[in-house]
Amino acid sequence: MPNTNHALPLRWPRKWKLAILAAVCMAGVLLLLMLVMLPGGWPDQALVARLRSLPPNQYFDEHWNADKRIRAVLKRRYSGTEAVCKEIDRATGNGSREYLGMLYYCLGYVKDPASIPWLERRLREGDSSLICEWWVRPWWAYPSGAHRLQLKWLNEPDRWAAFFRQQARREQDTERRLALLKPLAGWFHDHETIQFFVELEKAPGTEGETLVLTQLYLRQHKQPFDAARLPAAIERVRLQQGGVERLLWYAEELRHEAFMPLLISLAPAIPVREHIFDLPSHAQRALSNVTFRLDIVDQAGWQAWYANHRDENHEVWLRQAAVEFEAMADKDPKEARKFFEKAQYRWNDLALLPWIKRWTKFRYLGDYLMGWICSCFHPVWRDDLR
Repeated sequence: MPNTNHALPLRWPRKWKLAILAAVCMAGVLLLLMLVMLPGGWPDQALVARLRSLPPNQYFDEHWNADKRIRAVLKRRYSGTEAVCKEIDRATGNGSREYLGMLYYCLGYVKDPASIPWLERRLREGDSSLICEWWVRPWWAYPSGAHRLQLKWLNEPDRWAAFFRQQARREQDTERRLALLKPLAGWFHDHETIQFFVELEKAPGTEGETLVLTQLYLRQHKQPFDAARLPAAIERVRLQQGGVERLLWYAEELRHEAFMPLLISLAPAIPVREHIFDLPSHAQRALSNVTFRLDIVDQAGWQAWYANHRDENHEVWLRQAAVEFEAMADKDPKEARKFFEKAQYRWNDLALLPWIKRWTKFRYLGDYLMGWICSCFHPVWRDDLR
């Protein structure tokens, strides 16, 4: 007898086959539409063209977070450079200043070295106002300098440094020149840039915030500077709109005794919390940075202390604080560890490095000494901090 136990072949009805084929085709069409509709699947020019319909009040929120359509352009990084440049060329003369500024912001954000020749042409054509207002904005860095993770993503830094130096030399407007000098100081540490700031500091016409910025850069790069010119520069900046706020940032990093009268005038009348960012709190932090004193917490205390120490300088205050702490570390390890847990963030001055090396003998400070290294890391001091 024939074997009837084997399975019979499965036969699909014709209408089922057609239904499955139609479903597969529909899924393919939907997938294709999704790829086209999502910004990631758009050509660069079309992605940039979408920005024309975006209202200026939606470009950025109050924290300077970009709209999702702008972010889609930024995610293209270098591949979108040509499209953005062409759009700026197209919109010049008939586009709003805000629209052109937003496009310049996109270029400044991605920092494509291929855009340098185009930027040089636009500067020659008189676009320095937009470039110094919008394009430099994403280059912003704290006075301590751009973070090492930011520097990691910057391609061809020597080429960018040469661009900034050249344009800073050419720019005649003081404010626009300063806008170019700030990224140069924050991002670049090559020999040519250091020499540029050495020469700039010696120039008789260098004054105000430009001089403060220049002397800060020279201190960070182990270069001497003429501190006798600093008080006049501080006073000049103080009288400018927003000058006091900017000086507080410089004081925290430059740590010079010339800032003391201004800082004491802004010091809090009563003790304040560490992480509040109003003027008195900021002044309190800057005073601690300049003097190494963590035990003075209000304006009256600072006035009394400064009356007895006004003829001294930052180097003297550093040594006094270091000697006092070393005596504490020898006598009371528990108290010294508690003290340095806080001090590591206010004493993050690279001039303290010789003392930090001495304090490695206090094994119980190991974690906090590592914290000190991280809080004051600067590319120029990399070898010293190893």
